[in-house]
Amino acid sequence: MFYSEGLCLSVMFYSEGLPLSAMFYSEGLRLSVKFYSEGLRLSAMFYSEGLRLSAMFYSEGLRLSAMFYSEGLRLSVMFYSEGLRHSAMFYSEGLRLSVMFYSEGLRLSAMFYSEGLCLSVMFYSEGLPLSAMFYSEGLRLSAMFYSEGLRLSAMFYSEGLRLSVMFYSEGLRLSAMFYSEGLRLSVMFYSEGLRLSAMFYSEGLCLSVMFYSEGLPLSAMFYSEGLRLSAMFYSEGLRLSVMFYSEGLRLSMMFYSEGLRLSAMFYSEGLRLSVMFYSEGLPLSAMFYSEGLRLSVMFYSEGLPLSAMFYSEGLPLSAMFYSEGLPSARCSTLKDSSGVFLLEGLAQRDLGSTLDSPQVMCLI
Repeated sequence: MFYSEGLCLSVMFYSEGLPLSAMFYSEGLRLSVKFYSEGLRLSAMFYSEGLRLSAMFYSEGLRLSAMFYSEGLRLSVMFYSEGLRHSAMFYSEGLRLSVMFYSEGLRLSAMFYSEGLCLSVMFYSEGLPLSAMFYSEGLRLSAMFYSEGLRLSAMFYSEGLRLSVMFYSEGLRLSAMFYSEGLRLSVMFYSEGLRLSAMFYSEGLCLSVMFYSEGLPLSAMFYSEGLRLSAMFYSEGLRLSVMFYSEGLRLSMMFYSEGLRLSAMFYSEGLRLSVMFYSEGLPLSAMFYSEGLRLSVMFYSEGLPLSAMFYSEGLPLSAMFYSEGLPSARCSTLKDSSGVFLLEGLAQRDLGSTLDSPQVMCLI
């Protein structure tokens, strides 16, 4: 279903082959996208209004849920995965950064908080068992940790605004390095137990997060600088890759999944929206393009096989479709509002007639 009125564009489609359902809505600078696929059990909702971007997706394959929210300089990221039993929330507002994550595999809970030059870190792990609290304000550094004996080594260093922390544990084979200089914060840790590597980097309003886990295996990178947000993650379990890019009013999203063999790219700049996806499962290819009052839609399916192009500038609509399965027919403009159905009836009535080739060409 396609609907265009003024600057308002709505697109909803459903395919029983995948099965995939999607709804696209654009009004002025506001863009909403929601789709659902039972094959991967993946649900996603994207919302953009002005400089505000929200994204939520859920996949039961990895049991992964994630929510991204960006408003001005404020960025929040929350995800949950039952595979690692890992939950994490990232929050950045101006120079303030908060990170909280929980993992039942290591039984590890941690909270990082940074506001200006003040850094607080608290985590607890039942596996080690280890409890630690780090606090830094200006030139003041306090550190307390407790370990019942899993061969843990730790080094803390503070000089002016510079803080470095390195510890190593042979029990979980865990290594971590924290470095802070002025407003710059870097965190890198590696664990062979879950085979998890992560690097956090913050400099002013610039935040980068990259982690890799061979358990899933999942790779992800988040980058935020001013109003610019980029996120990329890759998972070999579902063979899913997603890249999000937002700069001002410009939003691009590309994802690829070998499970359904589905590729999609979304691009939005001002009032311009382009959507292209391809699925070898159907196989179906489609491209949606909207600029101002102009809407173009083209899709091709080898299964039918059906090719169609819809074009709208203002309120008039032109449509052309081609199908090798039906006999050929040519139709001029139909004034009836039910012209599409009358067109189908005309094609069906010509099934028994002797035509040049088994094709249908219809132009409204």
